[in-house]
Amino acid sequence: MYPGRGRGNQRTPPTGPRLDRRPQSGRPQERVETKDRAIVVTTNCFRITKLPTAEYVMYDVTFAPENGEPIKKDHVKRKEELVRHMQNMVAPHVFTVPLLYDGGAIAYAHPNTSNALGSEQTFRVHLRHAGPPPPEIRNAVVIKLKLTKAGTIAATEINEVVIHGRDSPRRTELLNFMQLIVRQATNNVHANNGRAYFPERGLNFPGHNHLELRTGIFHSVRPAIGQAVVVVDTSVAIFYRKFSLIDALLAFFNTRDIRFLEKSEGFKERLGAINHIFKGIFIRETKGGRKGGRRKIKGFQSDGALYQFENDDGVTLTIAQHYQQVNNQRLAHHRLPGVIVATKPKLIIIPMELCDIEPNQFYRKAMNDRATSEIMSIARLDPPDKMDAIKEGARQYQLAQALNFSGMEVESRPLDVPAIVKPPPQVQYSTGVAVVRDGKWNLIRQKVIVPAKHSRWALLNLALMKMPSRDLDRHISSFVQGVRALGLSLDNTPLIQKSAGPQQLTMVLEELRRDIEKTCGSGIFNPDKSKEPNCPNFFVLIILEKDGIEPRSVLKHWGDVAHGIVTQCVCVDKVTRLSERSAPQYWANVALKLNPRLGGENSRVAQSNVMNELAKTVSMIVGADVGHPGPGVYKPSTVALVYNLNPFATKYGAITQLQDPRQEIVSNLESMMKEAMEALMEIARSPLKNIVFFRDGVSEGEYDAVKDVEVKAINAAIDALWATYKPLVNKGFPKPKLTYLVVGKRHHTIFFPAQRMASEKIENCPAGVVVNQGITQPTTKDFYLLSHAAIIGTSRSSHYIVLQDEVFGGDTPKIEELAYALCHVYAKATRSVSIPAPVYYADLVCLRHSYHFAPGVEYRLRAANSPASEFPEQRRPPFDLQPWRASFEPPHRYVRHNMYFL
Repeated sequence: MYPGRGRGNQRTPPTGPRLDRRPQSGRPQERVETKDRAIVVTTNCFRITKLPTAEYVMYDVTFAPENGEPIKKDHVKRKEELVRHMQNMVAPHVFTVPLLYDGGAIAYAHPNTSNALGSEQTFRVHLRHAGPPPPEIRNAVVIKLKLTKAGTIAATEINEVVIHGRDSPRRTELLNFMQLIVRQATNNVHANNGRAYFPERGLNFPGHNHLELRTGIFHSVRPAIGQAVVVVDTSVAIFYRKFSLIDALLAFFNTRDIRFLEKSEGFKERLGAINHIFKGIFIRETKGGRKGGRRKIKGFQSDGALYQFENDDGVTLTIAQHYQQVNNQRLAHHRLPGVIVATKPKLIIIPMELCDIEPNQFYRKAMNDRATSEIMSIARLDPPDKMDAIKEGARQYQLAQALNFSGMEVESRPLDVPAIVKPPPQVQYSTGVAVVRDGKWNLIRQKVIVPAKHSRWALLNLALMKMPSRDLDRHISSFVQGVRALGLSLDNTPLIQKSAGPQQLTMVLEELRRDIEKTCGSGIFNPDKSKEPNCPNFFVLIILEKDGIEPRSVLKHWGDVAHGIVTQCVCVDKVTRLSERSAPQYWANVALKLNPRLGGENSRVAQSNVMNELAKTVSMIVGADVGHPGPGVYKPSTVALVYNLNPFATKYGAITQLQDPRQEIVSNLESMMKEAMEALMEIARSPLKNIVFFRDGVSEGEYDAVKDVEVKAINAAIDALWATYKPLVNKGFPKPKLTYLVVGKRHHTIFFPAQRMASEKIENCPAGVVVNQGITQPTTKDFYLLSHAAIIGTSRSSHYIVLQDEVFGGDTPKIEELAYALCHVYAKATRSVSIPAPVYYADLVCLRHSYHFAPGVEYRLRAANSPASEFPEQRRPPFDLQPWRASFEPPHRYVRHNMYFL
């Protein structure tokens, strides 16, 4: 704790906060690295050795369908098909050098092509005609190309703006131009999402037979100081299988019985699932042996071919009768749901048996955690395989037509850059220092540095079928021994013990509340939450089934929000599989979560100069993140701000709020920062001197926005607090300095040892590698830090972008050291993590957003918003955030400063 400030619910070690750097008595002293070590790493970046020499010009591209139906902005694939057909089939004599088309409204023309086009030209295009369509052909699309006033793109301008960082409004345009050159060949041939392409080589996706996984290649032009590079990486995406629609639905339900798709018991639920998975994809109808055009599925009609409608002659007939009379086609499956492909100006339903799914369609629905884990497992590559795939992807640049026409050249060998390996900080426990090796350390014979005060506890068993009462005593004893081994103090047996099925959860929690009140006194559930609890270190150990998502949500709201009682859930399958050998490690991991949530502190970082310097003053370390709803989910985004409560940056409080869906910029940051600064200064009893703000989840295109909005909001919070907070007003205390960094996890830059190191068995770089030259940005101070050792697969660094630095005055190595040290204080782990702990914690807080709603409330709010899902996203009515905010409850004051989110 800060000097002069104690807290009632934790115990200071007898030696005080001094970090004992001596090894525990009786242990051999290990050699510890203390200096940076220089190495060379191989990247997945390929240097652009020659910039484009041909001077391209920009054209506006517009599409005017003659049937009057506009082509929507997001119909990129159709636009690309039309432009490709125009160049290859309608006017190949004009487009002797193909356009560089971006899939939207811009195309760049080579000098040969621009000379033929002139200032403006139009072309009639029909995809079913190999040439200019004759006048009598209806439904052609008129494509107009009009020369813009943007001027030519020359190598000298690219060199000055992109490579050397000269400020220019055309910077993004120039970079996008180079992206188009690199991506033109592959993206015109393969399915792509703009950034990565995916050849048609599908992998099986167990448990999801209607889908396939494809591995592909991501590639992107990146500016670096004095050069430009192409970053090449492997990627993975989910696609719908190229099936008939019937086969796809049978695969989805994992059945061969086509009658399962007909009306029968449970049909309503099945139809809802079909709508969720297949609505929005493209199909083609085969009618009379001929395939029709691409149609989007708008929904499904339960009556299928038996659906009755009135034809143009005023006769009522079924869809089956219509196909028999008009197309002489007898349908075989009248009772299958019909496929709705249009609702305006009239309803159009196609028989399912005539529909085939169009190939190369991405699956964009949200996947559950288990499926996501399976995807990562299938797609994972060890370093040698990863590098082979990257090199193979880069070979196409040597033959790419667009590069040859432009004069641009890309080196075939990946770029080597200098790097350093930072020595790891050591980890301090009350029993001595744990030495960090290869990004991990051992807990054997170690005890937490500050154990929580003696705890009383209750046990709630919600997995009676797998954990009968007769087996509980053995596991209770094992739990107590494991927790005490880390230095925590608790009763030998639970004060209260209950068992129930998940369906009885609400009733048993009320009983448990009454029993705890009787034992600990009514103050523990004080309705106004204004007093400290009578029994502050009370927790409930809960045994849950593996898939206990709903009970867990009820439990966490009951404990963290409603009553301020710590609840620790464990999975019954893991507990029942514990052996005498594995049990101590498992319960030690549980203790690492439990101790901070009860007010204790697991460990601290030793041998970090920058951490020691910051600890001398009141310094705030902040992690912030915005969590967004998954695809197709219409609900608010969650903002989390996590901040340290002690000088060692090991204890954290959290503030969480809601804002409009998918809004990345934090809208209420000023008030959140004021609350956090007040909380820290109240604990420290001293004015704040430094703020180091780590911001997660910001894409490169949002750097300017967060700097303009969020940095200003933090400074506004400081100004407001210094003007109104009584301990600061008119005292002359200087305002705190601010350093603001973005932490990027989803970048594609990878590092490999240039020379294989003996200790790296799977050929990954060691933990602690920092790259701050060679591939860093010319306009922004940034660096890459690989803070963890990969357990499996290829390790990935995090990318740190410094948008403002007042605390360290531009001394980037100090920021690197701080970030690396903070990767070693993640309370739940005995290994360094990939991002600083406060950033990780902010992510955890975002993931817990559902726990802040009383049971059933979030479901009702989502149901009230469900009509909005019928609208395209760009035409949805404004989101009503107010009822969500009114129902979103903050964490209980008893737990909000005790890391309830672990």
